[in-house]
Parts: sequence; structure tokens; C-alpha cells
Amino acid sequence: MERKRQKATTKSAMSSPPRSTKSGSATAPDIVSRTFDLVTSKAVLPFYILAGGFSFYYGPKACSFPSPRPLEFVVFKLLPLVYLMELVRRRPQTICPVHDHARRYILLGLFVSIIGDALLAYKPDVLMIIWFGTTCIAYVCYTIAFYQYYQEQTNKWAKAVFPLGAVLAASLIYQIREPKLSGLIALYTLFLVVLGYFALSRLETCRTAPAYLGWAGVKLFTLSSYLFALNFLSPSSDSWISDTVIIMAYFLGQLGIALSTYTIPLCPVDEPSNSSPLESDSSASVNLSRG
Repeated sequence: MERKRQKATTKSAMSSPPRSTKSGSATAPDIVSRTFDLVTSKAVLPFYILAGGFSFYYGPKACSFPSPRPLEFVVFKLLPLVYLMELVRRRPQTICPVHDHARRYILLGLFVSIIGDALLAYKPDVLMIIWFGTTCIAYVCYTIAFYQYYQEQTNKWAKAVFPLGAVLAASLIYQIREPKLSGLIALYTLFLVVLGYFALSRLETCRTAPAYLGWAGVKLFTLSSYLFALNFLSPSSDSWISDTVIIMAYFLGQLGIALSTYTIPLCPVDEPSNSSPLESDSSASVNLSRG
């Protein structure tokens, strides 16, 4: 009888491996479990409500609003990013200096993005060039944040970002065929490609959930920017892409960037840490619910 009970206990333990870092298990979770913990944390749910509410309620009506747009439209457009700033600003119980430095630049990038989005939401026909400039500055901030994790010897696949970016930019320039807009698109693509290079380099250095979410956020940025250019800059596309899809891709891209440093490496706050970016990122665990 005792032997059967031991077999049943062993079988149960083997059939239900630990899935989450919140369970307190000593076994390190895989990247899928960590990613699931990050994107489904209770602290992230308000962001989904704010971003989804704006995208599905205001998104389909965005083009019908006169310029300047109503104040409530601008406020609700900014609320998801404001919440992300608060989420990134929360200091975990223990952090690593590498993540701390990266978090500061991501906060700065979110702040610049809020300024650009506010101007674009208020007067999209007049302040487009200002939004373009602030977006490029935000990309520079995010690039510096990902540079904190950069390991030069592990960037084999990251170099492929440059030819892919050139192909995307060339396809847009071919469809738009306006010298001024083509130059802006080339410059914008350059900033986005450099950001993607460092994000993918980090993922090659250490395959963790925060690194994966950072790279996914950059890809969603690319998708949102490409669709936005097709809708509003290319005369042949005739706005065939839903504004809701573009806005949601943009918000989810910001979320991926924000969660890319929201981890707790195993190094105390009060004691200096000599760990490298690779070591600190690989020992990271999820801690959104404690914030």
C-alpha cells in the first residue's frame, strides 16, 4: 500500500512541473513560463484595459475627429503610456545596476513618447514632424537602454536586422515616391533598425523572458510604423488597415519595451554587484505583483 502511494506521488510530481516563478519552486522556469508571468501579472491588467479601451473605442473614430481633436481623446491616448511609466518606475525589492540603468532610459523614452503622442493626437495634420522627432528621440533612449546588455561576441543573427530594415524602407519609399517623406522614412528606419539590433543582440546573449519581450516590442513597433506609413503616407493603400490594429500594435510594443527590464536579478540592493549583464539577466525572476 505504501509503495503504491509513493508511485502515485512521484507520478503526480512528474506530470505537473512548476510553471511559474510565483510558486516559490526552486526549479528555474523556462522562457515560456516567465513570459506568461510577466504579461499576465495583475499589475499589467490596467494597461490592457486602458490600451484596449482607447484602441477599440477611439481607434475607429480617430480619422473622423476634426483638428484640433477633443481633450478627452488626447487624455485617453496618453493614459496607457502614463501607466507604463508608473509600472517601470516601481523599484523592485532587489535589483541589479544593469537593469537599473536600462530602466532609467526606458522611463525617459516613455516620457518623450508621451510628449510626441500628445502633440500628434491634438493636431495630427500640423504636428506630424514634431511627433517624428520625438519618436526618434524615444528610440535613441530605448537603444541606450538595450545597449546596457550588449555583448559584442554574441551578435551573429542581430546583423540580419540591417538588410531587413533596408528592404522595408525601400518598399515604403517605392510606394510613396516623395523626396521629403522618403528621407524621413529612411532616417526613421535607421533609428528603428539600430534599436532592433541591440534588442536582438541582448536576446542572443541571454534567452530570457525580459529579453524576448524587448525584442517582441521592437518588432511590434516596426509593424505599427510600417502599417501607419502605408495607411497615411502611401496614396495607393487607401487606408485598408484598421486604425485599431495600428494603435494596439504600438501600445503592445511599448509594453514589451517596458517589461524588458522589469526583473529581479539575484544581487542585493545595498551591496555592490560585480555581475555582468549576462549573469544578471540570466538570474532574473519575475516580480510584478510585489511592486
